[in-house]
Amino acid sequence: MRADLFVHCVARPNVKARSIVFYYRAGTAHYYSFDGAHGKGWYTAIVPGVARHGQGLAYYAQALETRGVAATNGKGPPNILSAPGGPRGYHAPSAGGARGPLRVPV
Repeated sequence: MRADLFVHCVARPNVKARSIVFYYRAGTAHYYSFDGAHGKGWYTAIVPGVARHGQGLAYYAQALETRGVAATNGKGPPNILSAPGGPRGYHAPSAGGARGPLRVPV
């Protein structure tokens, strides 16, 4: 069974973001994107379990302001999240080494 990957993005204090967009790809050349839902300082997105296959997940996030991109994290080259144990699931580290949401500062 594949589990969804929860993503939490946050703008760094010096970035005045109106929104954050999370981009990902797994085994394809095409990036999929989510406009993060905003709540309590974090923008959240979910990568569906069915979309996570192969050996890793390439991702980046962009903080957007009125005039365009204010900041980016990992667009060139993208960040890579490995999939221990193959395609069954990604294990995002969180505080204390426990599995939790993927945290992406922008």
